[in-house]
Amino acid sequence: MIPSTGFYEYHHEENEAIPYRIFLPETEIFSLAGIYDEWQNPETGEYLRTFSVLTCKANRLCGRIHNGGKNPGRMPVILRPEDEEIYLNPDLTKDGISGLFVPFEDSRMEAYPLDMNYLRA
Repeated sequence: MIPSTGFYEYHHEENEAIPYRIFLPETEIFSLAGIYDEWQNPETGEYLRTFSVLTCKANRLCGRIHNGGKNPGRMPVILRPEDEEIYLNPDLTKDGISGLFVPFEDSRMEAYPLDMNYLRA
């Protein structure tokens, strides 16, 4: 699991990509489904720690925002508090985990565009 206070997606309009911050206004910190690994690069011998955020089909809010790029129509898997322990169970089956990969309720989410001029300052 990856603790989060929000995540960012780009909305594409003509030749412009506008970043949006998406968050849960009723929840200060929530969990995203993720995977983690530590491995050794066979070419350099360097040990690397890597992680990925897992995604699912987008809900209406995220689908309207994340409308372009390489993988449109997807969003991070947001785990409900009651599903966090299930997700961490090492005996979780493929069927069990696939039941967690559903779009989060868009009525419990909010988003706003970021001011790119502010970010460049």
